[in-house]
Amino acid sequence: MPQFDLAVFPAQIFWLVIFFTTLMVYTVAVSVPRMKELLEERWQKTEGYRLEANRYSEQRTIMLQQVDQDLLKSRKKAHDVITQTQGDVNSVFTERKNAMIALMKTQMAAAESNIEAEKMKAVSEIKEHTQIITQEIVSKLLPMGGNNNDIKTMLDDKMDLKVSHGA
Repeated sequence: MPQFDLAVFPAQIFWLVIFFTTLMVYTVAVSVPRMKELLEERWQKTEGYRLEANRYSEQRTIMLQQVDQDLLKSRKKAHDVITQTQGDVNSVFTERKNAMIALMKTQMAAAESNIEAEKMKAVSEIKEHTQIITQEIVSKLLPMGGNNNDIKTMLDDKMDLKVSHGA
């Protein structure tokens, strides 16, 4: 095999040293700085992302606190509105209830006065009819008949006793 020939060993070692030296110079001068640069860029990006993530986390915490405060304010405002609305509804309900009670009292008073008037009219009609019937009965039973004024007075006295207020 030619590579094991002792005559070509010095040439092979020479070219190995030149090639290895060139490769080492290129690696140290070009590749390593590029790799170092890439690693620094990557580290800066990751560190930047970490710092940005921390900043976003702090902003999120602040925003959550603001949202909680706004939510508490909104709840308090809603509670106040509900309380005020309930008060308004209660006052309107009370006003309407009082108006309805007053209207019912007025209607009841009018109905009672109508009933009283109808009662008086009915009693008056009953007195008249009773007087007429009594006059006819007395005139048929007694030959000389009765005096209309006497019968009317007697019936008025009896009707006033029997028909009392509220009975």
